[in-house]
Amino acid sequence: MGDVRSFLDEYAAAFSNYDEDRLVDSFHVPCMMVNSNSAAVLRDLKSVRSNVQSLLLYHRSERVVSAHIAELHVESLGRSLAIARVSWSVRRTDLPSWHFWNTYNLIHTDPSWRVLVSTTHSERSG
Repeated sequence: MGDVRSFLDEYAAAFSNYDEDRLVDSFHVPCMMVNSNSAAVLRDLKSVRSNVQSLLLYHRSERVVSAHIAELHVESLGRSLAIARVSWSVRRTDLPSWHFWNTYNLIHTDPSWRVLVSTTHSERSG
């Protein structure tokens, strides 16, 4: 599923460039964010944008420079659904890089893939 890889490369580039609009456009509405402490359903575009803004603010405070995919496993669930398990490497200025796993449930809607569920399942390590 090469187009999933392209989508996730663009997603990483949007994070690296702090491109709020591209990131917001990467999510299906509604979508869900899950980690070991919480689960949040983002029911509208305003909630998605607010979540992205908070995450970008946090990345700025942690001096994130770039994000890239270290490892990727994709499973097709038909023509318009896929699961992508991503090992992220996030580089920071003068600080250790973060390394963590995230799994994305993706749905294909014109013209591209969108994140339906984002699950962070290993904490950042550096």
